[in-house]
Amino acid sequence: MCEAGILMKLFPELELCRNCLLNDHGYDVLRHVMRTYEEIEIVLGNYATLWPEYAEPIRSYLEHKDRKVLLKWVALLHDVGKPATRSLDPTGRLRFLGHETKGAHIVRALCLRLRMSVRERSFIESVVQNHLHPLLLFDARQRGALTARGIIRFVTRHKDDIVGLLLHSVADQRAKAYLSIPACNACQPRSHWQEGGPIYGKPAFQPGHNLSSETVGHESDEEFKKAFVEFLKEILQRYFSDLKPTMTASRLITGKDLIEHFGLTPSELFGKLLQSVEEARLSQEIRTREEAFELVAKLLYSQKRMHRPKNAARGGRRPYKPDVAEVSD
Repeated sequence: MCEAGILMKLFPELELCRNCLLNDHGYDVLRHVMRTYEEIEIVLGNYATLWPEYAEPIRSYLEHKDRKVLLKWVALLHDVGKPATRSLDPTGRLRFLGHETKGAHIVRALCLRLRMSVRERSFIESVVQNHLHPLLLFDARQRGALTARGIIRFVTRHKDDIVGLLLHSVADQRAKAYLSIPACNACQPRSHWQEGGPIYGKPAFQPGHNLSSETVGHESDEEFKKAFVEFLKEILQRYFSDLKPTMTASRLITGKDLIEHFGLTPSELFGKLLQSVEEARLSQEIRTREEAFELVAKLLYSQKRMHRPKNAARGGRRPYKPDVAEVSD
């Protein structure tokens, strides 16, 4: 479909990815997303080899709600925001700052055009929006900057969908490693394929081949690929073995408690405060309702949100409605 041009007719968003070159490689975004699509097929067929300890929960996750199909959509669309966000930094390197957010907006419009369900659209949009998170967490780990709270925050935000995010991340990194091998003529920048096309090599992986932590990426990236896959395995272990069983327990406080205890009115702020309390509970920083209330009070006070209403002297307590944008994540 890509070589015949049908794919670009169906999804003109991908046409913009052609000739949007990436740093240091001489290939473009279209070639990368097509390679990622091939790699997600391989990963979805070999996750039991990659992470055998979690093969069963991963299988259960993928077989529910057509997630295999949706992850293929993600692979195809995860970088559609790059053409619109491409810029040069002072050193002359290409940057694509915010491409995940721009991509999520593009994907939302595309899914609406295709009459996808709300559930399907939300899943694809969420994974596209967050597809950089596993790599950013790994980078933080390599720099010694990742805390246990950081992993908990990632897990509590995405819950079961961390499985989809991690599987996509493996495919994305494999696609970067194997881009010396062209996906198809149509995926080359026009300056390449219109002049006769490259000489095709043999892919390092074919559909159906085994996948393991020793075979993710290129041989020159041996340390990176092993460390990255092991890191993703750690996240799965924290989720399935430690956090998921605890996450089913009742929350220490609810939105009703925020209304009654702090005089807040319902807003997006509720989610941020309750999320912070839940993260603290899962990291065992707090264990009781009293400690949860103390944490909320500190969060509000730190943002200069605890103040006495002007009409308090007249006996009227005005419900306090802080601006959600001013509450830190």
